Amino acid sequence: MNDMRSRAFFVLAATGFASLLPRVARAEIIEITPEDDLVAALDALSPGDELVLGGGTYSVDARLSVSVSGTEAAPIVIRSKEGEVAIITRPDASQNTINIENVSYVELRGLEIVGGSRRRG
Repeated sequence: MNDMRSRAFFVLAATGFASLLPRVARAEIIEITPEDDLVAALDALSPGDELVLGGGTYSVDARLSVSVSGTEAAPIVIRSKEGEVAIITRPDASQNTINIENVSYVELRGLEIVGGSRRRG
């Protein structure tokens, strides 16, 4: 009987310990096309996620800001789909095409960013 109690205690203790461990978020690969909502896709990113932009032109007519952060162990990657070129453009030449603000561990790969304002002087 004593042996039975110690086994039950061990099972309960092990189960309780496991619930105290931090839960690891599952990173996702999110693929979008120019017809999808780029802003919503950017805003929904979490550490470890990879946003893959299919080839084509993503035209933004309002302020586009990247303000999400990854971690050292789980950076966020925003990139063009392999073998394709994603072009982010803003026809309004008085504003930046894209603003990257207060971020950490975010990688941009293979994107072409055109239009927007240019520094003069």
